Amino acid sequence: MIRFFLFICCSFFFLSNYSQANNDARMVTIIGSQENFNFNTIARYDGGITKLRRTRLGLDFSNDAVAYTNWQLTVELQQIGIGVFQSTINSDDPLTSLSINTIEVKAEDANGTLAGVVSTGWQVLAHGIVLLTSSTIPANATNHQVDISYRCGVTNSVFGSSSDYYEIDLDFVISPVP
Repeated sequence: MIRFFLFICCSFFFLSNYSQANNDARMVTIIGSQENFNFNTIARYDGGITKLRRTRLGLDFSNDAVAYTNWQLTVELQQIGIGVFQSTINSDDPLTSLSINTIEVKAEDANGTLAGVVSTGWQVLAHGIVLLTSSTIPANATNHQVDISYRCGVTNSVFGSSSDYYEIDLDFVISPVP
């Protein structure tokens, strides 16, 4: 039996902008702060695994002074040096790693309440990918929610990779767009 695990931890960062007005953002995790991919069949190993709407984020963005007209949700990777970001997914074995481009993420409006939402669809994982933008300001976490979906090994196969336990942290960041 093939055993190939991929463990994704999601961290959430919130960017706050302070000036004369109150412009700040916050995110809450409603469901799904970690995700596992278990490649335990040849079909999964060869064709990949898709997990739809596995993480739900509540977005709270206040904008009293109308300094910003939009906000965006991005996914960030761990910084390993000045201007250098993680490019592989590390395993338990220090000699084995998996390319970062085997993971894809997608964000979409969870309940149809984000006006002017633009989703970028499936994005191969890289540093600073914009997943979604919206013009819904103010937004509140009770009504304004985003679902995150994940794919592993679909566009870029994991076939031929070493069987091991791999782990990566993904940081979701909400920020204003002027």
